[in-house]
Amino acid sequence: VASNWCLAVGTLDTGTTESVAKMWNGTSWVSAGVPPSMRPGLTSDGFEDWSVQTPDPSGWFRPTGVACEIANFCIAVGSQATGPIIDTFVGGTGWAAYSTASVVGSFDRTTMRGPPRTQLSGISCSMTICYATGWDDVVVPNPTNPNFDIDEYRPVIITRDLTSTWRRISSDIPTSTLLQGIACDAIGRCLVTGQHQLPDKHWTPVAYTMTPNGGSDPAVEPL
Repeated sequence: VASNWCLAVGTLDTGTTESVAKMWNGTSWVSAGVPPSMRPGLTSDGFEDWSVQTPDPSGWFRPTGVACEIANFCIAVGSQATGPIIDTFVGGTGWAAYSTASVVGSFDRTTMRGPPRTQLSGISCSMTICYATGWDDVVVPNPTNPNFDIDEYRPVIITRDLTSTWRRISSDIPTSTLLQGIACDAIGRCLVTGQHQLPDKHWTPVAYTMTPNGGSDPAVEPL
């Protein structure tokens, strides 16, 4: 963002996995605190009402991406066992949790064997718009072996401008795709990368271009 300012998020394994955020001040990396939804034991009702709860039994919190529109204003995304996380960082103020209610998908739960989980992995922002990528992890019956369930991965792209809430955008990216990274230029042209699971369960890398489309959702095409 600037030669004397940068922000990074990730995890630290000290026997237990801890979420960390570090800020470059032009001389050294210093702590930027921990985003509220990336602190173990925090849960949300989906409307920014964060409070200390019994720690999630699965115990994982994964900040996986951060983008800064300008110095001292950043958005971090990631996942926890119960769903996606989006946190904003404002220098001088610190972190604040952002509601993810609008980005969690709608599902036909009659075909599922467990609760669906939306995960976010990558994010890219310009001065006017942000995009983030990820996937829905949905447990469904195995069509070839009814004794075992399988995870079905459904690609997710979300967006927001400076005045709106996060929302999903539509695309023709096939099921069984994890969208893990995204990079966009100043006018909203983006490159999206990830992996697609083949019928034999092997994974292959994939890439898509995303271009502005007037007032409609951006056009997403395979590269």
